[in-house]
Amino acid sequence: WDAVNRVLDNFHDYKQNCDDGCYQRQDILFLITDAEPTDKAGAPRQTCPYMTDRMLSTDIDIIIILVDPNDIIDPSKVSCLDVRDGETDIITIKSFDDLISFESQIRDKICSGNNPQSSGDQPIYDPWEYADGSIG
Repeated sequence: WDAVNRVLDNFHDYKQNCDDGCYQRQDILFLITDAEPTDKAGAPRQTCPYMTDRMLSTDIDIIIILVDPNDIIDPSKVSCLDVRDGETDIITIKSFDDLISFESQIRDKICSGNNPQSSGDQPIYDPWEYADGSIG
């Protein structure tokens, strides 16, 4: 979950300072994972439910691709990352080779015309505050 937090922080920072109309585009994050969350030191780390509040506060659409060659992954370990979409953007594949077979699903998600540019001024987003008081 540390990596997801860092990516969300980077999206936030970029949107606060961009001059290319980035705030008018829908951000989409593809997360390819084995659903075994670890911290940056590699130690096991529970993601859900700890990331739920963060995920509810972001407007980034997250698509989770679980690579599960042995049918042993417990999707509930990362399902809170897609809580805004009711966990509908969780795809399970057997191997990385299977990504090709899901190309049409991915294309439908990002090229569907369902994510039009918004208009208006650049919104001000509040930064995420971590439990230790630091700002992301």
